[in-house]
Amino acid sequence: MARVSTMILGPPGLEIAIEYNEANRRVTQASWVLAAGYTAWVRVWQNLSLVYESTIAGPETGAENIPGNLRVEEVTDYSGETYLDHPANITYSIEVQASG
Repeated sequence: MARVSTMILGPPGLEIAIEYNEANRRVTQASWVLAAGYTAWVRVWQNLSLVYESTIAGPETGAENIPGNLRVEEVTDYSGETYLDHPANITYSIEVQASG
């Protein structure tokens, strides 16, 4: 699975990603690896409507499907470089909190 968004933090064992299918560019799932003592929140909005929300408490490794037909699209930045990104109507939030 290709990743469109990834958050990797300094402590080992902390990674959260939003993934897509390379063949059809559909956003498919959120995946995570969380060490003990960490909690993560993942949210995805389409046109300002919440379409996915999950809270994960570590230690935990897993993935969850993101429903709907969200697709990444080609974007060209100011330097002329082209890459895949969330469409303009998709926003996301990934938050991680250490407990203890």
